[in-house]
Amino acid sequence: MSMQGVANATIGTLLADWIRLGLTKDMNKQATKGDLVELVKHITKRYHKILNHPPRQDGALPYFDLHTNSIK
Repeated sequence: MSMQGVANATIGTLLADWIRLGLTKDMNKQATKGDLVELVKHITKRYHKILNHPPRQDGALPYFDLHTNSIK
């Protein structure tokens, strides 16, 4: 085992990983724990803004309440 062999193996591995990451689409990449935590926080929020609904009479944007299953 020589230093040159180790260096060549390291460079080859890094190059292969770099090419694989460059060719993989974002939607096919693995989710991280941070991604999952952010998703859970978003799903468990009580109020969700409704974008395809007209504003209320007071001008405020409508929200859907997940606890009461109604539009506020």
